[in-house]
Amino acid sequence: MTTTIAVLDEALPEQIKTNPTEMEDVRLVWAGVNVEELEAKAPLLKPGVLVLDLDRLGDAPLDKARDLQRGAGSDLVLVLYRFAKREVVEKIAEIGGRPVKAPVSLRALRTQMMSIIVRDIFKKGDGAPEPPEFLPGPTPPPREFTSAQLGALQEIASAVDCECPNHLSDILQRLNAFEDYSKKCENKDDKDAQVHHLLYVHTGQARHLMEEALRVLVKYEGFTI
Repeated sequence: MTTTIAVLDEALPEQIKTNPTEMEDVRLVWAGVNVEELEAKAPLLKPGVLVLDLDRLGDAPLDKARDLQRGAGSDLVLVLYRFAKREVVEKIAEIGGRPVKAPVSLRALRTQMMSIIVRDIFKKGDGAPEPPEFLPGPTPPPREFTSAQLGALQEIASAVDCECPNHLSDILQRLNAFEDYSKKCENKDDKDAQVHHLLYVHTGQARHLMEEALRVLVKYEGFTI
């Protein structure tokens, strides 16, 4: 099953048009910059994900984002912002949305949607999850970096003109969060449990690989954390 999205933004639809392979398992059902048009069409289109430019949501953007989500029945709302007050960004999460700093690459956008994409991949046409074909495998390796260490690396300056330590730290914090999330997900039945265990194990394995990369980088840069 393909994940459907509606995009209230000017740049992203062109990005998708230019590089469709990056979003091959995502179907764009609506794109535009008119929030009233989206508000009218979203309940009919029922996109699984809404991607909303904060600046196009009117005078009460958070209320409008909440109304759009309720009307569409979307599982995820990504709110794009360029410059916004800290309290506004924090409140996006409070209404059930997810703030995303713009401009955003399609790869980064897809990462934000990954939990929905994976869920939809395992759905049959009737909405029931397919039993995944995998061996449960061992419990993922223990974490090599603490949250405090990753937080320090997210702010540290590299000796060379790059931000690899910061980016790797950000990736690992996201993988840690999703690993915890997939481990604690509620299960309706055995199939649900299998899918969530698959996500938990594979995310832990991906996290371990990225920790290895970060360990090499930390040693190369001579950081002490």
